[in-house]
Amino acid sequence: MGYAKLLSRAEQGLDAPLVSVEVHLAGGLPTFNIVGLAAAAVRESRDRVRGALATCQYDFPVSRIVVNLAPADIPKHGGRYDLAIALGILAASDQLQCNHLDRYEVFGELSLAGELCAVPGLLPACLHTYAAGRTALVAAANLEEAQLPDNAAAIAAATLPDIVQLLVHTDSQGRINAAAKSRDNSAAKFSRNNNEGSDNDDIAEIVTITAANDAAEGVASAMKHTAANEDAKCEASARGNVAAPDAAAADDIDVSAQRAREHAATNATTAGAAVASEHSAANGTKGHAVTESANSAANSTEVSAAITSQNAAANGREKFAGKTAIRDCQASTAEGPDRNVAKQSAECAAPAGGDIRDVHGHDHAKRALQIAATGGHNLLLSGPPGTGKSLLASRLAGLLPPMRGDEAMSTACIASLLGGGSSTAALHQRPFRSPHHSASAAALIGGGAHPRPGEISRAHNGVLFLDELPEFPRHVLEMLREPMETGVVHIARAQQQVTYPARFQLVAAMNSCPCGYIGDAEHQCRCSAEQVQRYQSRLSGPLIDRIDLAVVVPRVSFSTLQRLPDGPTSAELRGQVVRARARAMQRQQCTNAALGSTVLASWLNEGGPAIDLLGDAAKRFALSARHCHRLLRVARSIADLAESEAIEPAHMAEALSLRVILSGGA
Repeated sequence: MGYAKLLSRAEQGLDAPLVSVEVHLAGGLPTFNIVGLAAAAVRESRDRVRGALATCQYDFPVSRIVVNLAPADIPKHGGRYDLAIALGILAASDQLQCNHLDRYEVFGELSLAGELCAVPGLLPACLHTYAAGRTALVAAANLEEAQLPDNAAAIAAATLPDIVQLLVHTDSQGRINAAAKSRDNSAAKFSRNNNEGSDNDDIAEIVTITAANDAAEGVASAMKHTAANEDAKCEASARGNVAAPDAAAADDIDVSAQRAREHAATNATTAGAAVASEHSAANGTKGHAVTESANSAANSTEVSAAITSQNAAANGREKFAGKTAIRDCQASTAEGPDRNVAKQSAECAAPAGGDIRDVHGHDHAKRALQIAATGGHNLLLSGPPGTGKSLLASRLAGLLPPMRGDEAMSTACIASLLGGGSSTAALHQRPFRSPHHSASAAALIGGGAHPRPGEISRAHNGVLFLDELPEFPRHVLEMLREPMETGVVHIARAQQQVTYPARFQLVAAMNSCPCGYIGDAEHQCRCSAEQVQRYQSRLSGPLIDRIDLAVVVPRVSFSTLQRLPDGPTSAELRGQVVRARARAMQRQQCTNAALGSTVLASWLNEGGPAIDLLGDAAKRFALSARHCHRLLRVARSIADLAESEAIEPAHMAEALSLRVILSGGA
């Protein structure tokens, strides 16, 4: 009879409730049962675990095995419990001698060959794990995702024998004896059988990341040195100077990594843990910091957990720079906007979606795009077909500033839930989602028997572009109204209720009538007034009222197309956007589009020429209270772009000019 208990976490939206994986071995007829509201994929782990243990040459107990996933009222899905069940069976049968399993939370799916596979939804679970002060045991394929948080404490391995050996040689403080104990004969045999043709038959990939360890001063020094160099380059980029070549940046990272190794080899006598084979050092770009150098191994009993080899620095400089960016973006805005402006503008040196300068003409629409990017405002582009509405919308991604640390982490959690994983290279790039107009309500909003995030959550902290807006089913569009106001979406099912973030920026494009040529000077509209009314009425008044900017995109003349592209580039406009948004963040700690009604009411109460102009427009056009508030937010963004402390009448006039009401009565 034997008993073992390990910890894991279930998946409930962005929440990750703790799950105890209890394994009990008892006498009687050999059976293997899993209880605790386990879905089909969880119950199938019986065969995966049995096959993996047999392949790795462990003894499968010939007894009555009961695995309890507690609490029993939480649904369990997927293969994330495979590794915990396997380790529990080994511990209960005395094949794994480890008396501190309660310090870990285990996530990983097992193949029949004993390899650890990545699981979706790992990042939200790891955030809860680190907050509880525990270490995450994950697959090597999930390592980069597990180490994204600043307080990461994760152990990753490629196979089941690797993780067993790691636990055997880890003490109660989570430290690994780096000098020790190679794998036993059966594990080594398994490694050789599964790596035929490999030049290295040692331990495959065992990587430990302990970012919170105080002994990782060498890496912290290297990152600080790299951040200082990046600051200088970013400031030059923000002023329009030519950016430093990539080779120079690579040299800086190599120098920083070398300093980190020297510092760690001299001073690090106790650290979190990092063990990697030569094979992992040659090919392991999976981890941000993996390899121990020969000098460090000789001089330290336990090697600091974040030492980057020269090869990893050369091949993974994007990851190294991305980790630095997390800390930069989480710095307080109280230091002033100017310090953070250059850093953020350099994070996305290449404009996503193309350069706005390549779009001929449309200066009015380009200005609207810049204002929308500054304040995070919703935008509607209308006009004849072929005038460049979709092209302009795609250029918005290149104007948006990179995400701050908290924004990047929440967006990465959504990507993790959907199985896309997360990487430091794309951590601060805002999402740009463009679903087809045939998308269902569940696809756009989220849902399903096991509720999953929809497109509005995938676009969290980014852009949701709806092309051919009236072609979307009306009931689907009406579902956008609440998330556009609250920034979250609540999905309720009979057995489960989840809440997903949905703070997206809506950008839509449409024709003004079925034929598309109403108001076009070159083509005559063939639609009747009734057809135009019916077409535009597909968009309800409450939905249109939630759009801050509505701009008509007219036809561009042939002579304009003949001219070479001119005007500011996306990088130049983005620099202005970053500086304007930094001022807003310093003033109110949120974007202008997210300003609350209390702040807006105080501005209205103060009065002034700009407020008087807004009042006249509200009376003349019968504007709603929501519409007035949105115009005030847009005017505040225009004032930020103009570096003005107060909203002037010119700013309010421009905001009013950028809000064209559709003739259909919306």
